[in-house]
Amino acid sequence: MNYLDILKLSKTKSLKSAYLMVNRENYLYDHTIQRIKKDYLNPELIVFNYGYYDGAEADYNQVYNGIITLPVMSEYKIVEIKNLDQMNLTDDQIDNLIDVSHKAIGSVNIITFKNKMSKVYKRFKKAEIEVVEFEKLDGSDFRKWVIKKFRDNGKKLSNQSLEFFINYSMYNDRNQSISLYQMENEIVKISSLPYEMIDIENLKEIMVMPLEMNVFALTDSLADGDIKTSFKKLHELLKKGHSTYEIMPLLTKQYNNMLIAKTLSLKSHPINDIQEILGFKSSYPVKLILKRVNGLDKKSLTKSLESCIEYESVSKSQGVNKRAHIESLFMKLTSKK
Repeated sequence: MNYLDILKLSKTKSLKSAYLMVNRENYLYDHTIQRIKKDYLNPELIVFNYGYYDGAEADYNQVYNGIITLPVMSEYKIVEIKNLDQMNLTDDQIDNLIDVSHKAIGSVNIITFKNKMSKVYKRFKKAEIEVVEFEKLDGSDFRKWVIKKFRDNGKKLSNQSLEFFINYSMYNDRNQSISLYQMENEIVKISSLPYEMIDIENLKEIMVMPLEMNVFALTDSLADGDIKTSFKKLHELLKKGHSTYEIMPLLTKQYNNMLIAKTLSLKSHPINDIQEILGFKSSYPVKLILKRVNGLDKKSLTKSLESCIEYESVSKSQGVNKRAHIESLFMKLTSKK
Protein backbone atom coordinates (compact mmCIF):
# COMPACT_ATOMS: atom_id res chain seq x y z
CA MET A 1 0.00 0.00 0.00
CA ASN A 2 0.99 3.63 -0.38
CA TYR A 3 -0.21 6.72 1.44
CA LEU A 4 -3.09 7.32 -0.99
CA ASP A 5 -4.46 3.83 -0.33
CA ILE A 6 -4.52 4.31 3.42
CA LEU A 7 -6.04 7.79 3.11
CA LYS A 8 -8.96 6.35 1.13
CA LEU A 9 -9.56 3.74 3.84
CA SER A 10 -9.28 6.34 6.58
CA LYS A 11 -11.90 8.56 4.95
CA THR A 12 -14.51 5.79 5.23
CA LYS A 13 -13.22 4.60 8.63
CA SER A 14 -12.26 1.27 7.06
CA LEU A 15 -8.77 0.92 8.52
CA LYS A 16 -7.68 -2.36 10.06
CA SER A 17 -6.45 -2.59 13.64
CA ALA A 18 -2.74 -2.43 12.75
CA TYR A 19 -0.40 -1.21 10.01
CA LEU A 20 3.35 -1.31 9.54
CA MET A 21 4.63 1.94 8.10
CA VAL A 22 8.02 2.35 6.48
CA ASN A 23 8.73 6.07 6.54
CA ARG A 24 11.03 7.47 3.83
CA GLU A 25 9.15 10.73 3.14
CA ASN A 26 8.41 12.46 6.44
CA TYR A 27 6.05 14.97 4.89
CA LEU A 28 3.70 12.34 3.47
CA TYR A 29 3.86 10.28 6.66
CA ASP A 30 3.13 13.23 8.96
CA HIS A 31 0.23 14.48 6.84
CA THR A 32 -1.22 10.97 6.65
CA ILE A 33 -1.14 10.60 10.45
CA GLN A 34 -2.82 14.00 10.86
CA ARG A 35 -5.52 13.00 8.38
CA ILE A 36 -6.19 9.69 10.18
CA LYS A 37 -6.48 11.50 13.51
CA LYS A 38 -8.89 14.00 11.95
CA ASP A 39 -11.02 11.22 10.41
CA TYR A 40 -11.18 9.08 13.54
CA LEU A 41 -10.90 11.28 16.62
CA ASN A 42 -12.95 13.99 18.29
CA PRO A 43 -10.54 16.95 18.76
CA GLU A 44 -11.92 17.55 22.26
CA LEU A 45 -11.06 13.99 23.32
CA ILE A 46 -7.81 13.54 21.40
CA VAL A 47 -5.72 13.77 24.58
CA PHE A 48 -7.46 10.60 25.81
CA ASN A 49 -7.56 8.68 22.54
CA TYR A 50 -4.24 9.31 20.89
CA GLY A 51 -1.11 7.67 22.20
CA TYR A 52 2.43 8.25 20.95
CA TYR A 53 5.43 6.09 21.82
CA ASP A 54 8.98 6.29 20.49
CA GLY A 55 10.86 2.98 20.51
CA ALA A 56 14.08 4.84 21.28
CA GLU A 57 12.62 5.93 24.65
CA ALA A 58 9.54 3.86 25.56
CA ASP A 59 9.67 0.40 27.12
CA TYR A 60 7.65 -2.72 26.37
CA ASN A 61 5.08 -2.21 29.17
CA GLN A 62 4.28 1.33 28.04
CA VAL A 63 3.66 0.23 24.46
CA TYR A 64 1.69 -2.88 25.47
CA ASN A 65 -0.56 -0.95 27.86
CA GLY A 66 -1.04 1.81 25.30
CA ILE A 67 -2.40 -0.70 22.80
CA ILE A 68 -4.76 -2.55 25.15
CA THR A 69 -6.23 0.62 26.73
CA LEU A 70 -9.84 1.13 25.60
CA PRO A 71 -11.08 4.33 23.90
CA VAL A 72 -12.46 7.02 26.23
CA MET A 73 -15.96 8.31 25.35
CA SER A 74 -15.22 7.39 21.75
CA GLU A 75 -15.55 4.48 19.36
CA TYR A 76 -11.91 4.74 18.27
CA LYS A 77 -8.42 5.51 19.45
CA ILE A 78 -5.11 5.88 17.59
CA VAL A 79 -1.82 4.48 18.86
CA GLU A 80 1.31 5.61 17.01
CA ILE A 81 4.44 3.61 17.81
CA LYS A 82 7.50 5.02 16.06
CA ASN A 83 10.71 3.06 15.57
CA LEU A 84 9.56 -0.14 17.23
CA ASP A 85 12.69 -1.79 15.82
CA GLN A 86 14.74 0.43 18.16
CA MET A 87 13.34 -1.39 21.22
CA ASN A 88 15.15 -4.34 22.76
CA LEU A 89 12.33 -6.91 22.67
CA THR A 90 12.29 -10.64 23.39
CA ASP A 91 10.55 -13.00 20.98
CA ASP A 92 7.66 -13.42 23.45
CA GLN A 93 7.24 -9.66 23.77
CA ILE A 94 7.17 -9.28 19.98
CA ASP A 95 4.52 -12.01 19.72
CA ASN A 96 2.45 -10.36 22.46
CA LEU A 97 2.52 -6.99 20.67
CA ILE A 98 1.51 -8.65 17.41
CA ASP A 99 -1.38 -10.41 19.16
CA VAL A 100 -2.78 -7.34 20.93
CA SER A 101 -2.35 -5.19 17.84
CA HIS A 102 -4.58 -7.58 15.94
CA LYS A 103 -7.20 -7.78 18.70
CA ALA A 104 -7.25 -4.24 20.16
CA ILE A 105 -10.86 -3.02 20.38
CA GLY A 106 -11.53 0.23 18.54
CA SER A 107 -7.81 0.86 18.08
CA VAL A 108 -5.87 1.69 14.95
CA ASN A 109 -2.24 0.87 15.74
CA ILE A 110 0.33 2.57 13.50
CA ILE A 111 3.76 1.00 13.88
CA THR A 112 6.73 2.53 12.08
CA PHE A 113 10.17 1.11 11.35
CA LYS A 114 13.54 2.46 10.35
CA ASN A 115 15.04 -0.90 9.47
CA LYS A 116 13.14 -3.35 7.27
CA MET A 117 15.84 -5.93 7.95
CA SER A 118 15.20 -5.91 11.71
CA LYS A 119 13.88 -8.98 13.50
CA VAL A 120 10.86 -7.06 14.80
CA TYR A 121 9.79 -5.88 11.34
CA LYS A 122 10.15 -9.35 9.83
CA ARG A 123 8.07 -10.93 12.62
CA PHE A 124 5.28 -8.37 12.26
CA LYS A 125 5.23 -8.71 8.48
CA LYS A 126 5.17 -12.50 8.75
CA ALA A 127 2.06 -12.10 10.91
CA GLU A 128 0.44 -10.51 7.82
CA ILE A 129 0.08 -7.03 9.25
CA GLU A 130 -0.28 -4.77 6.22
CA VAL A 131 2.67 -2.62 5.15
CA VAL A 132 2.36 1.01 4.01
CA GLU A 133 5.37 2.40 2.12
CA PHE A 134 5.96 6.16 2.25
CA GLU A 135 8.16 6.54 -0.81
CA LYS A 136 9.13 9.84 -2.39
CA LEU A 137 6.61 11.14 -4.92
CA ASP A 138 7.26 10.07 -8.49
CA GLY A 139 7.80 12.64 -11.23
CA SER A 140 4.13 13.05 -12.16
CA ASP A 141 2.83 13.28 -8.59
CA PHE A 142 5.61 15.66 -7.57
CA ARG A 143 4.70 17.94 -10.48
CA LYS A 144 1.04 18.00 -9.35
CA TRP A 145 2.11 18.64 -5.76
CA VAL A 146 4.33 21.60 -6.79
CA ILE A 147 1.54 23.17 -8.88
CA LYS A 148 -0.94 22.80 -6.00
CA LYS A 149 1.45 24.26 -3.41
CA PHE A 150 2.15 27.32 -5.54
CA ARG A 151 -1.58 27.71 -6.21
CA ASP A 152 -2.31 27.45 -2.47
CA ASN A 153 0.13 30.34 -2.00
CA GLY A 154 -1.60 32.41 -4.68
CA LYS A 155 1.15 31.98 -7.28
CA LYS A 156 1.40 30.57 -10.79
CA LEU A 157 4.31 29.15 -12.77
CA SER A 158 4.74 29.12 -16.52
CA ASN A 159 5.55 25.73 -18.02
CA GLN A 160 9.19 26.77 -18.36
CA SER A 161 9.36 27.95 -14.75
CA LEU A 162 7.75 24.73 -13.56
CA GLU A 163 10.33 22.66 -15.44
CA PHE A 164 13.12 24.79 -14.00
CA PHE A 165 11.84 24.45 -10.42
CA ILE A 166 11.38 20.68 -10.67
CA ASN A 167 14.77 20.01 -12.22
CA TYR A 168 16.79 22.44 -10.13
CA SER A 169 15.16 21.24 -6.91
CA MET A 170 16.56 17.75 -7.68
CA TYR A 171 13.80 16.20 -5.54
CA ASN A 172 13.49 13.28 -7.96
CA ASP A 173 17.22 12.66 -8.24
CA ARG A 174 17.91 9.16 -6.94
CA ASN A 175 21.10 10.30 -5.22
CA GLN A 176 19.47 13.13 -3.27
CA SER A 177 17.71 12.96 0.11
CA ILE A 178 15.70 16.14 -0.42
CA SER A 179 12.29 16.02 1.29
CA LEU A 180 8.93 17.61 0.58
CA TYR A 181 9.38 19.69 3.72
CA GLN A 182 12.42 21.32 2.10
CA MET A 183 10.45 21.82 -1.11
CA GLU A 184 7.55 23.37 0.80
CA ASN A 185 9.94 25.83 2.48
CA GLU A 186 11.35 26.78 -0.95
CA ILE A 187 7.84 27.36 -2.32
CA VAL A 188 6.83 29.51 0.66
CA LYS A 189 10.02 31.56 0.23
CA ILE A 190 9.47 31.99 -3.53
CA SER A 191 5.81 32.88 -2.93
CA SER A 192 6.91 35.87 -0.86
CA LEU A 193 7.85 37.58 -4.14
CA PRO A 194 5.39 40.35 -5.13
CA TYR A 195 4.40 38.70 -8.43
CA GLU A 196 1.48 36.42 -9.23
CA MET A 197 3.32 34.79 -12.16
CA ILE A 198 6.78 33.50 -11.22
CA ASP A 199 9.31 33.36 -14.06
CA ILE A 200 12.68 31.61 -14.36
CA GLU A 201 14.70 34.71 -13.48
CA ASN A 202 12.74 35.03 -10.22
CA LEU A 203 13.55 31.41 -9.40
CA LYS A 204 17.24 31.83 -10.19
CA GLU A 205 17.46 34.78 -7.83
CA ILE A 206 15.81 33.16 -4.83
CA MET A 207 16.15 29.36 -5.06
CA VAL A 208 18.80 27.64 -2.99
CA MET A 209 20.02 25.08 -5.48
CA PRO A 210 21.67 21.85 -4.31
CA LEU A 211 25.45 21.80 -4.65
CA GLU A 212 25.24 19.31 -7.52
CA MET A 213 23.14 21.72 -9.58
CA ASN A 214 25.57 24.55 -8.82
CA VAL A 215 28.45 22.38 -10.05
CA PHE A 216 26.31 21.48 -13.07
CA ALA A 217 26.08 25.20 -13.90
CA LEU A 218 29.78 25.67 -13.15
CA THR A 219 30.63 23.02 -15.73
CA ASP A 220 28.89 25.14 -18.37
CA SER A 221 31.37 27.98 -17.93
CA LEU A 222 34.30 25.55 -17.80
CA ALA A 223 33.19 23.83 -21.00
CA ASP A 224 32.84 27.27 -22.64
CA GLY A 225 36.42 28.10 -21.67
CA ASP A 226 35.22 31.02 -19.54
CA ILE A 227 37.80 31.04 -16.74
CA LYS A 228 36.64 34.37 -15.25
CA THR A 229 33.06 33.16 -14.74
CA SER A 230 34.32 29.79 -13.51
CA PHE A 231 36.46 31.41 -10.81
CA LYS A 232 33.54 33.65 -9.82
CA LYS A 233 31.20 30.66 -9.41
CA LEU A 234 33.85 28.77 -7.44
CA HIS A 235 34.28 31.76 -5.12
CA GLU A 236 30.50 31.92 -4.57
CA LEU A 237 30.35 28.21 -3.67
CA LEU A 238 33.25 28.47 -1.24
CA LYS A 239 31.70 31.57 0.30
CA LYS A 240 28.50 29.59 0.94
CA GLY A 241 30.53 27.12 2.99
CA HIS A 242 31.07 24.37 0.42
CA SER A 243 34.52 22.82 0.26
CA THR A 244 36.72 21.77 -2.66
CA TYR A 245 36.47 18.28 -1.12
CA GLU A 246 32.74 18.34 -1.99
CA ILE A 247 33.11 20.07 -5.36
CA MET A 248 35.87 17.93 -6.92
CA PRO A 249 34.00 14.59 -7.12
CA LEU A 250 30.89 16.33 -8.47
CA LEU A 251 33.00 17.98 -11.15
CA THR A 252 34.45 14.60 -12.08
CA LYS A 253 30.93 13.19 -12.22
CA GLN A 254 29.79 15.98 -14.55
CA TYR A 255 32.64 15.38 -17.00
CA ASN A 256 31.99 11.66 -16.84
CA ASN A 257 28.32 12.30 -17.73
CA MET A 258 29.39 14.59 -20.56
CA LEU A 259 31.70 11.95 -22.03
CA ILE A 260 29.02 9.25 -21.78
CA ALA A 261 26.43 11.53 -23.38
CA LYS A 262 28.82 12.48 -26.19
CA THR A 263 29.75 8.86 -26.87
CA LEU A 264 26.12 7.73 -26.97
CA SER A 265 25.01 10.66 -29.14
CA LEU A 266 27.75 9.86 -31.67
CA LYS A 267 26.28 6.36 -31.84
CA SER A 268 22.82 7.91 -32.46
CA HIS A 269 21.29 6.67 -29.20
CA PRO A 270 17.90 8.33 -28.50
CA ILE A 271 17.68 10.79 -25.62
CA ASN A 272 15.56 8.36 -23.57
CA ASP A 273 18.39 5.80 -23.62
CA ILE A 274 20.93 8.42 -22.56
CA GLN A 275 18.61 9.57 -19.77
CA GLU A 276 18.24 6.02 -18.44
CA ILE A 277 21.98 5.30 -18.58
CA LEU A 278 22.85 8.57 -16.79
CA GLY A 279 20.13 7.91 -14.19
CA PHE A 280 18.13 11.13 -14.58
CA LYS A 281 14.41 11.20 -13.81
CA SER A 282 13.85 13.90 -16.43
CA SER A 283 15.15 14.53 -19.93
CA TYR A 284 15.76 18.21 -19.09
CA PRO A 285 19.33 17.87 -17.71
CA VAL A 286 20.18 15.43 -20.52
CA LYS A 287 19.21 18.05 -23.10
CA LEU A 288 21.41 20.59 -21.32
CA ILE A 289 24.36 18.17 -21.30
CA LEU A 290 23.91 17.34 -25.01
CA LYS A 291 23.76 21.05 -25.82
CA ARG A 292 26.94 21.59 -23.77
CA VAL A 293 28.93 18.84 -25.51
CA ASN A 294 27.69 19.68 -28.99
CA GLY A 295 30.78 21.78 -29.77
CA LEU A 296 33.22 19.49 -27.93
CA ASP A 297 34.96 16.43 -29.32
CA LYS A 298 35.24 13.10 -27.55
CA LYS A 299 39.05 13.34 -27.32
CA SER A 300 39.00 16.65 -25.43
CA LEU A 301 36.26 15.37 -23.09
CA THR A 302 38.29 12.26 -22.34
CA LYS A 303 41.33 14.42 -21.58
CA SER A 304 39.26 16.69 -19.29
CA LEU A 305 37.83 13.71 -17.41
CA GLU A 306 41.31 12.28 -16.92
CA SER A 307 42.43 15.65 -15.54
CA CYS A 308 39.50 15.71 -13.10
CA ILE A 309 40.30 12.19 -11.88
CA GLU A 310 43.98 13.04 -11.49
CA TYR A 311 43.36 16.29 -9.64
CA GLU A 312 40.68 14.74 -7.43
CA SER A 313 43.11 12.03 -6.36
CA VAL A 314 45.88 14.52 -5.55
CA SER A 315 43.43 16.83 -3.70
CA LYS A 316 43.03 14.18 -1.00
CA SER A 317 46.72 14.41 -0.10
CA GLN A 318 47.77 16.37 2.95
CA GLY A 319 49.68 19.58 2.41
CA VAL A 320 47.90 20.44 -0.84
CA ASN A 321 46.55 23.99 -1.08
CA LYS A 322 42.97 23.04 -1.95
CA ARG A 323 41.93 26.39 -3.42
CA ALA A 324 45.05 26.75 -5.59
CA HIS A 325 44.76 23.11 -6.64
CA ILE A 326 41.20 23.36 -7.95
CA GLU A 327 41.97 26.70 -9.63
CA SER A 328 44.86 24.99 -11.41
CA LEU A 329 42.41 22.34 -12.62
CA PHE A 330 40.07 25.07 -13.88
CA MET A 331 42.93 26.58 -15.88
CA LYS A 332 43.63 23.21 -17.43
CA LEU A 333 39.96 22.54 -18.25
CA THR A 334 39.47 25.92 -19.91
CA SER A 335 42.75 25.81 -21.85
CA LYS A 336 42.28 25.75 -25.62
CA LYS A 337 45.40 23.65 -26.13
